[in-house]
Amino acid sequence: MRNIVVVECISTGTNYIQDIVARNYNPVVLEMAESGDNEEALRVLAEII
Repeated sequence: MRNIVVVECISTGTNYIQDIVARNYNPVVLEMAESGDNEEALRVLAEII
């Protein structure tokens, strides 16, 4: 499976993730979060997928 990397997946980035999955590609999301923000980033990613 091929990968597509999305950096800073905010608002319209969620649409990109859904399109990537629909086209049978593997989304790789890079969130440039400061320390302590990991839980929020993981929650948003879980909602998308």
